[in-house]
Formats: sequence, structure tokens, C-alpha cells
Amino acid sequence: DVYYNGDVAGWLGISFYDYYSNPMYYGDNLYFGGNLVTELVIPEGVTSIGDYAFYGCSGLKCVVLPAGIKYIKNDAFNGCTAIETVFYAGSESQWTEIIFYSRNENLTGAKVVYNAEKKTYKFETNCEATLSDITDYAIFTSPTVKNGDATLAGWYDNPSFNGEPVTFPYYGDATTLYAAWTDRTGKSFDDAFVAVANHEYTVTITESGQLVYFEFVPRLSKEYRFYTTGSKDTYGYLYNSSKSQISSDDDSGDGNNFYIAYNLKAGQTYYVAVKLYSGTGSFTFFIEEPVDYRVNGITVKDTSGAELQTIPEGIFLATVSFTNVSSSLDTVIVLAQYSADDVFKGLMYVQTEDIPTGSTLRLSIPVDNTGGEVAKLKAFCLESFTSLTPIGNTAIFPAEQ
Repeated sequence: DVYYNGDVAGWLGISFYDYYSNPMYYGDNLYFGGNLVTELVIPEGVTSIGDYAFYGCSGLKCVVLPAGIKYIKNDAFNGCTAIETVFYAGSESQWTEIIFYSRNENLTGAKVVYNAEKKTYKFETNCEATLSDITDYAIFTSPTVKNGDATLAGWYDNPSFNGEPVTFPYYGDATTLYAAWTDRTGKSFDDAFVAVANHEYTVTITESGQLVYFEFVPRLSKEYRFYTTGSKDTYGYLYNSSKSQISSDDDSGDGNNFYIAYNLKAGQTYYVAVKLYSGTGSFTFFIEEPVDYRVNGITVKDTSGAELQTIPEGIFLATVSFTNVSSSLDTVIVLAQYSADDVFKGLMYVQTEDIPTGSTLRLSIPVDNTGGEVAKLKAFCLESFTSLTPIGNTAIFPAEQ
């Protein structure tokens, strides 16, 4: 790779000589100011591109040339094997007058768009997301947009979605593109079902050997668990945002179900692919968020020790059962009190440390309800005092119907 802390004009001011005596000018990719160059715009006023100017820059896909260009010297674009499109500001007859020196076939063999000019392109996403306008010679890559669980079926140059989706780089006459959406099928990375933690997803595989893909973005940087339940034998594969496999499993879960536990980074995109060992059938997929404690439930007893189904007036004892399901040392257990119409009436909390993983803790708290204002209890966990968003499940007493 070659890094140049400047612009194209400055780069063109460098004198390039034979590669073999100056190997520093060779690279698989070229970076201007830290940005990978895939679309190269030669400035107006440049009439000649020197020997070896972009030798070996295999990341280049599009090149924009001004009408005044007259000479492209030896090996200027030699090794630029990815060039697909050349946007030339001049006419076709002017193009034929340019003198191309040796070994620039990667440029001359690409698709040439004559009389190229900048246009302002707009986007109708057909969802709540918005995209900024682009003013350029083309839309070089397909715009990225999210629409819940839907899959982007393609961008069209008409609001009726007639014909085929446009391809990129796009430089057609239409200056507004329209997004078309379809329901996700889970049959590929790009069509993966969008999954969230602590939800079940039941899927039926109708073709033997079929992979079902799920897309997941964790909100915490911790260990997450991915597994299936059901009678079918499943395989599971975990991929990072680059769609490279980082883990897999066969039978570590319940029965023949797979189970993968892996430390993820918050905000990164991950993918899980699931398939059956053989045949067709259904499975239930689950992502378990790294909750420090699982709330098992709340019991209420009066002062004589009798268990109650409702909250009494006066003094009573509330017991909350928690099971430690991970190894965090900084978990806050909260018991909140509410009136019948969900008005907050106070809380009690305990911060736990060094509770062995898998152990169950029962926390008993006396509650003074002399005024009869407390009618409901809720127990949940906070990750810490600095993160006041409840995590994991919530237990409610009396249980809501």
C-alpha cells in the first residue's frame, strides 16, 4: 500500500521513474490523506499524467479525466486491474486524440463515458431513513440504507420499479433513485433475518442443506450465547462484520443443538448461520444477552410467614430470587415499588460481588406498606450504577395476566 498525505494534484507533481529502481511508488492500494482511492479524479488543468503515476494501484475502479488531458505516459495505469469505468469530460473524438503511451491497457480497455459531468443525485428510500444528496460524476457504489427487517431489493430509476434495478457505478439520465424493499428470507448474509437478544425465532427449513442467516448487533461488549432448541440436530456458524467465520459448533447445546458463546464488541455487526444435520424441519434460535443475573421471581409473605398472592397493607417480607449466569462483579439488584396505577413509590437495591457463577441468591427485604400505597413490585438488574438501563428479564408481583 502507498500512503500520500496530500491530494491528486500534489501526487501528480512527483516525478516517477522505473519501478525497479524506485519500488516505493508501487502498491496494491493508494491512499490520499488516509482515504483509500477507488475513484480517482484528475483535476482540471492537468494535461499529462507521468510515467508510473498510478502503477499497481489495483484498488482503482473508476477514473475521471478532464477534457484537456493530452498525454498518459508509460505505465501510468499499469497494474490497475480493477478499473471498470472512465469518466471523460471531452467528446469521443477528443478521446481519440489523447496519446496513450505503453502499458495503459487497463485504462483504455475500460468502459469510457464521454462528455461526463457532475450531477446531483437524490434518493427516495421509501422508509423512515434518509440519505443525503450526492453531487458527482456518478454514484460509484450502491447507497447503504436500513429499513428494519426488510431487505433492499435494489435501486430503480423510476418510482414504479419498472425494469431491472440500476447497477453501480450509476451515471444514467435519471437523477432520483428509488429504493425497493422485500421481506427478508434469511437465505444469505445480505438477506439475513434481523435478530435481537433474548428473543426466540422459530424457522422452518424446507430444503435439505439450507443455511438460515441471522444478523445481530450487540449493545454490550461482553460474551453472548447463540443456540437452538428443538428435536432437530443443528449446526451453528458465527461470522464477524466482514462475513468471515470466527466460531462454529455442532452438539454443545441441549441434545443435538449447537451452542456458541463468544465475546462480542458493542455496535459491531455479526452473523449467525444455522443448518440442519440432515433433512428438513423446524428449530428455534435464541440469542442470550450477557445478563449478570436472571430474576427467577418474587414471593411475598406476611409477618407470620404465610405466603400471599397479593400485597397486604402494613409490614410484609418480599423475597427475590436471582441466579448468577455470568461472572460480572458489578451487578445491581433492584426491587422497585409501585402503586396500582404504576406510580413509583420507592426502591431498595443491593450491589453484588464475588457470587459464584451458577449460584442462586435469595434477597429478603422487609417492606413498610402501612399506608397501603404499594400494590406492585418489580425486580430487575442494572449492569452498574453508571449504566441505569435495566438488563435482562424483569419479575413482577403480583404476576400480570
